[in-house]
Amino acid sequence: LGDINNIGSTISGKTVALESINGSINNITLADTWSLAAPGKNGQMVSLSTTQVGDTASITSLDSLSLLAGSNINITGANLAAGGDLLMKAWGDIAVTANQITESYSQSGFRGKDATSKESVTQSGSTITAGGNLGMQAGNDLTLAASAVNAGGNATLMAGNDLNLNAAQTGESASKGKSESHSTDVARTTVSSGGDLQLAAGRDINSQAAGLAAENDVAMQAGRDVNLLAQETTEGNSYKAKKKVEINESVRQQGTEIASGGNTKIIAGRDVNSEAA
Repeated sequence: LGDINNIGSTISGKTVALESINGSINNITLADTWSLAAPGKNGQMVSLSTTQVGDTASITSLDSLSLLAGSNINITGANLAAGGDLLMKAWGDIAVTANQITESYSQSGFRGKDATSKESVTQSGSTITAGGNLGMQAGNDLTLAASAVNAGGNATLMAGNDLNLNAAQTGESASKGKSESHSTDVARTTVSSGGDLQLAAGRDINSQAAGLAAENDVAMQAGRDVNLLAQETTEGNSYKAKKKVEINESVRQQGTEIASGGNTKIIAGRDVNSEAA
C-alpha cells in the first residue's frame, strides 16, 4: 500500500509488475556531492568538489514490464528495460530525470604560481527502453529531463496536465592567472519509436531542445499550447592584459528536432510556439 523504493539495486524477472495502490514507485540511483577546502597558514587555499554516483538502479524484464502507482513514479539516473511492452501509469506525476555530476578544483595563494581552477558539469540521465510498445501516462505532469526513451514499437506519452521534455546544461570552465576558457552544452531528452509516436497533454506540451523521432507518424496534441523551444550553447575565452581585456564568445541555439518516416501532426487548443525548431 505504501511506496516501492528501488535505490541503487536491480529488480529483474521474466515478467515484472510493480503496483503501489496509494504510494509512489521510486527507481533511483544515488548521487552525493562532497566538498573539501584546505586553507594554508599564509593565505593559500586548495578546494576540491566531486560527485560520487552509486550503483545504477535498474528494473528489467525479459517480457512485459509495468509500473502502476496511486501517487507518483520517479526515475532518477536509473534504467527501465523491457524485452516486450512497457507501461508506466501514475495518478500523480511521472518524473524521469538525470543526476548532475560536478567536478571542480581550485588553488590560489601559492608563491610563484598563478591561481588556477577547473570545473565540469555533466548529466547522467535515465534510460527507458521497450522492445515492444511503450506507454507513459500521468494524471498530472509527465516530465523527462536529460533522459532517453526508446520503443521498438509504438510510443505514447500522455499527461493530464503538462508534458515536459526538458534539457539540462553541461559545461566546462578553466582559468589560470589572467586567462580563462568556458563552454556550455545541452544534455537533451530524446524519444524514439519504431512505430508511431504520440504525445498528448491536457494543458501544455513543452519541449526544450528535445529530439523526437518515429519510423512512422508523429502526433502532438495539447489542450492549450505546444511550445517547441531551444536551448543556448556557448563557447568562449578571455584574457586580461594591463591595458585591455580580450573576450571571444560564440553562442548557438539547439532547437527541438522532430523526424518522422510518415506524417507529423501538431494540434494545439491555443498556440504553437517554435524557437529554432
